[in-house]
Amino acid sequence: MADETAMGEKEVFSFQRTKREQVRALVYNYKGNRYADLRVYWLDEEAGEYKPSKKGAVVRVDQLPALAQAVQAMRQVAQEG
Repeated sequence: MADETAMGEKEVFSFQRTKREQVRALVYNYKGNRYADLRVYWLDEEAGEYKPSKKGAVVRVDQLPALAQAVQAMRQVAQEG
């Protein structure tokens, strides 16, 4: 899905969290560093578009393996019940 915005952000994945919220995964450059942003977007019904919320996390791309380990650990614990 890698949609690129005018600012160089690439949306690499998204899913509907609730009727009015989406979670989006983006990759972008900022001040010479590459970042991954996982953020909740909320539906502005007046504007008819989703806008970013403060809910989310940003990590440097080189930290993605550690984030992937954290997600895997959460999945394992969640499956245990």
